[in-house]
Amino acid sequence: MEACAEICTDGTTFGLVVGSNDSHIGCVISTARVLHGMHATGVTIHTHGREHFTFQMSKIDLAMTGLSNDDQHVRLSGEDAYHFSSTDFATGPGYLATPAGLAYQAGKPGTEIVVR
Repeated sequence: MEACAEICTDGTTFGLVVGSNDSHIGCVISTARVLHGMHATGVTIHTHGREHFTFQMSKIDLAMTGLSNDDQHVRLSGEDAYHFSSTDFATGPGYLATPAGLAYQAGKPGTEIVVR
């Protein structure tokens, strides 16, 4: 499942509350889910599912894709674990934790860089 968080700050330090909505294909990030005394930065961090891994869609996957419970046996393969998806760019700037390290994108295609 994907894990994700809104990066928050108090102006001096940074923090995050990591969560998951039990989906293989996406993660809903709430800017209200921040540590006490901190505020959202508008920058996120998340993981992608495993590459070359086929999975049966969860109820959340079905809801996120608009498929019905009749399609619950549909199997999908994992995302590219090393690169941002078009949905990632559309949701704004953020980091992607990859198997090789950390990548960042500034909210539009062409801005992806390897941070570490």
